[in-house]
This record gives sequence, structure tokens and C-alpha cells, in this order.
Amino acid sequence: MILLRFKKEERLKPIKKGIFHLRPTAAYRDDPVKYRGDPMEGKIFGNPAASFKINGFDISQWIESIIWSREFEGNILSMSFFQINMDNCHEVEKGIYTINDDAVEKMKGFGDFFITLNSAHIIPSMEAALSGYKCNYEYHPVRYCDIHNYNAVQQCLKNMRDNGYMYSEFFLKDKSEYGPQNEWRFLIHDYANEFPLLDNGGVDLQTDFRSDVPLFKTEKLTTLRISKDLLH
Repeated sequence: MILLRFKKEERLKPIKKGIFHLRPTAAYRDDPVKYRGDPMEGKIFGNPAASFKINGFDISQWIESIIWSREFEGNILSMSFFQINMDNCHEVEKGIYTINDDAVEKMKGFGDFFITLNSAHIIPSMEAALSGYKCNYEYHPVRYCDIHNYNAVQQCLKNMRDNGYMYSEFFLKDKSEYGPQNEWRFLIHDYANEFPLLDNGGVDLQTDFRSDVPLFKTEKLTTLRISKDLLH
């Protein structure tokens, strides 16, 4: 699986030395940049048909919406990548694909440069780095649906839980707003508080991953060519 990471050039260079930067999910809820921030990060809307009572008195008619959020001990940390697959690519010649224009435009807002990564290389390195900690971790693509459609959300969450995912709420985003990002996410639940936040508000995970792949300017993304066998 091919993954792209977009940032400023100086923030991508540590990845080449195996340093992966993760941020608390709360940071994304507070981020004012629309394409990057999401006030519903890790949250879901409650059932609009359900009654809401206090001391037996139904106050549902005065409530516009109910939002639920799971409480956790410690931080939920995450790092996001852009996943290249058949959903966001088109064929330019036999067996060779490039990224769709709408996806390119969406990703330009995430940084001036990007690095190309293979999930088969970074996942083992991240897992090995976390083997000495008590934390939980999870990684897979983000699922997209209409987050205002309660039944659609519940079905999406059920599908993830049926696949053994424990942190499904953190892998669910609104399709109309964020769908073109085609996000793949690595999440750490630091329930034992083993990862103190740095001054920049995040955590640097040092791994044994190394890469000599050059960084490219985001404007060159349209020149990227991928063989079909890598789009899965």
C-alpha cells in the first residue's frame, strides 16, 4: 500500500530517519484550518429519535443535537497519511495510474512537500518501536459516511467493530467534507501515559525505519505514476 505524507519540507525530513510525529486527537478538534481540523474528531452524533430526560422530565424539544464522545485514560495520539488506491486514481496508460485532480487539489493544503512511503515498511517499524510499551495501537483506512445520518454511522461503526477494531470512532469522518483525503491513520492509545507531549504538543516516535526516498514538491503530485499492482 502506497501512502503519502504532506507537510513543510523540514517537518518531513525526520521521517527519513524513522521519526514519526503523532498528535492528540484534541489538537485536530481545536485546529481552525478547515481542511485539516475537524470539530467532530472522535465524536459521533446521538440518535435524534431518542428522548433525553433529566429527573424524568423530557427536554428533547429544546436540544438541537446530542454528541457522544468516549472517555479514555491518557491521550489518543494519531498520525495521518494519504492512501493511494483505485478510489482516487485513474489510468493514464495501460497498467499505469495517476492521482485524480480533485484529490490533488485537496492535498495541496496539507503542505508544500510530500514523501512517498510503503505501508509494508513503516508498519513493522512502528510496531517494533511500540513493543516495549503498554499502549494499544490500531491502523487502517478511515471510513467515510454522512455523519448526520445516525443509522449510516451506526452501520459503519458496526462494520469496523466486526473486524476487530477497538477505536472505530476515531476512524470515522464526514464523506462530503473529508472524503477526498482518503486518509489512512495510525493511532496510539497512551493509557499508561508513557508518551509525554513535547513543547510542540505532539509525540515523536523513534523507529528503525530509514528511507533515502527524496522529498517532492506537492505541485509535482500530478506527475506521479503508479503501477496497478500497488493500488490495493
